[in-house]
Amino acid sequence: VTEMRISGDISAVAGGTPNAWMTYNAPNGVTLSAGDGLKTVTAQFRDAAGNVTSLYSDTVTLDQTRPTGSVTINNNDAKTAALLSTLTITAAGDTEKMYLSNASIADCGAVPSGNFTDYVSVKVWTLASGADGARTVYACLKDYAGNASAAALSDGITVDTTPPGTDATSLSINEGDQTQVRGVNLSMHT
Repeated sequence: VTEMRISGDISAVAGGTPNAWMTYNAPNGVTLSAGDGLKTVTAQFRDAAGNVTSLYSDTVTLDQTRPTGSVTINNNDAKTAALLSTLTITAAGDTEKMYLSNASIADCGAVPSGNFTDYVSVKVWTLASGADGARTVYACLKDYAGNASAAALSDGITVDTTPPGTDATSLSINEGDQTQVRGVNLSMHT
């Protein structure tokens, strides 16, 4: 083999021009044509006598689109009395992995791949501990091609574990009097 010709869904070939004969050089890099989707690359080879092989081809799916989605805590409730919560994670169809955190995530692309887990749409999650107040959960998504979401998805909820009226709650029936009837008056004070 002295020459090769590479063509298909490509815009450039290292050491040559797409669909033109060039000196054989293996391995050879190509630049796929723009746009996500299935790409086909074909190659043909020629020897010094001018004999040409059949076309050889292979396909690959180009995916340069970052996954998108959302995360919600406890069905978008405003408050919760428990740190144990349920997250609902929605994602694009080709999402494969996710990373969840109680701490802010500046760049999903910087999260090590080993920290991602398999994507699930519902996840039991423990919110950050501490005093009552605001909590936020952050999520990053990763698709089968390895693209990470551009920014962390997030949702917030307020943790409130203080029972209502604990400072002065009282209840009295008929102001403490005895009664001969079953229908009584309740007095409640908070």
